[in-house]
Amino acid sequence: DWNVHTGFLRSFQSIWKKLDECLRAILPDPETARLVLTGHSAGGAMASLCGWQMETSGYGEVAGVYTFGAPRHLGRPLARKMTNQMNGRLFRVVNKGDIVLVLLSL
Repeated sequence: DWNVHTGFLRSFQSIWKKLDECLRAILPDPETARLVLTGHSAGGAMASLCGWQMETSGYGEVAGVYTFGAPRHLGRPLARKMTNQMNGRLFRVVNKGDIVLVLLSL
């Protein structure tokens, strides 16, 4: 059970297959690749979902996931699990005054 916001999960699922194909085509060895993922706002949500998927589907260790102004999109159990598994490689930067984040939390 991913425990993810439905809209972000659907968006991620709509791109994952193509992204996976592209990465496997360009990476010499996906199992030893060390990638850094980043995104802003909705792109940050997608980057974290991508990082989680990569960590659990035959890619090498994700070197880091950096999100900026990403809305909350994970339930607490998955957020804790992801944070623990990524062990210091997951970074979420937010601004409490960000109007988008304020509106999304209402």
